[in-house]
Amino acid sequence: MSTSAAYPDPEEARRFVDASSTCGTILVILWLVTLASCVRLLLPQKEWDGQRLAPSAVNPNVAPWWELTALPDIGEATARKIVEYREAHADRSPVFRRPEDLEPVPGIGPKTIQRISPYLHFNE
Repeated sequence: MSTSAAYPDPEEARRFVDASSTCGTILVILWLVTLASCVRLLLPQKEWDGQRLAPSAVNPNVAPWWELTALPDIGEATARKIVEYREAHADRSPVFRRPEDLEPVPGIGPKTIQRISPYLHFNE
């Protein structure tokens, strides 16, 4: 039996260890990137670091329910009620001309109107 097979060249052993370390480092980095992406997907889209993101202007006459949920104090149920109200009163165009026109929608009162007013626009 040759000694070179039982005891590889030290330079060859060093290259093997270096290659293994590099592969391990790359795998750890890929795992961390994947983990960070998954965590970001699982967080509510309206929140990041515990603070609500400021919504851009929303037109309640045309916005789908999921865009309406970006408004402060408007959850999915209330957003769907806004859309239902809008569709039920489609004979008036536009249904909402000012923030106060949202008050007949169940779940929306004067305080909610006050909070969402800065984020509403009514141009078509």
